[in-house]
Amino acid sequence: ANGKVVARPMVMTQNGQECTVNFGDKVPVQQTTSSSTSTNVSFDYKDVGTKLKATPVINENTGEIKMKMEIEVAAISKWITYEKAKAPQIASRSAVTSATLKSGQSFVIGGLMSAKELDNLSGIPFLMDLPILGKLFSFHSKSKEYAEIYIMITPYIVDGDTDPQVLLGKYGDLNE
Repeated sequence: ANGKVVARPMVMTQNGQECTVNFGDKVPVQQTTSSSTSTNVSFDYKDVGTKLKATPVINENTGEIKMKMEIEVAAISKWITYEKAKAPQIASRSAVTSATLKSGQSFVIGGLMSAKELDNLSGIPFLMDLPILGKLFSFHSKSKEYAEIYIMITPYIVDGDTDPQVLLGKYGDLNE
């Protein structure tokens, strides 16, 4: 199986304070409200992507870090057509866990599977767009794409007086 690193965010927080990493998109979802005199259309935005919340608690005696982590992965699994409007169906996976780690020790969370339906239309440009005859020059296929997401978390205990640029230089190359 092939793997691909899609993000390497670094965040800093204080002992006992929650930090959040959120990467993804906001997908517009049409909302229609009707009354006897008018119809109003508005958009609500749903988050898709990966959200990680982590709260570190340092044990002053042992130097260990207890990490409480919440992970949510949301993706558009398919598009649904309803009364000439398309709306996304959003599949969501989540996990809540905790681990006690040493500074610099990594923890991996896995098993967050996602599946996406793909609706592909290909063919000869311009000819496939012709009314009625276009179907002769085009090919329609459906497929499913599966992915499993792994998240690696590595906490570090740092001195509160250290300049963030120094920390980035010290820990930034750990992602390679």
